[in-house]
Amino acid sequence: MKRNIRTRSLRSNRRTESAFEAVQKEAVQRRASHKKAKAMQADVNPDIAARKKVKKRLKKNEAKKQKIACVYRI
Repeated sequence: MKRNIRTRSLRSNRRTESAFEAVQKEAVQRRASHKKAKAMQADVNPDIAARKKVKKRLKKNEAKKQKIACVYRI
């Protein structure tokens, strides 16, 4: 009886693992396609890409300023 329960649990673990692997693979593919689309968008519309870069850099600088202010405030 115990053997049977053990093999059932192993089978369910294998099913779970294969399902998890499939989901992971799909997520990786989705990320890759998003990355590729983003790179292509930068080639097609360089002015939009430049504006996004500037916006990102400004956010980064603001975050640094806040971090420094927080450190010196303590």
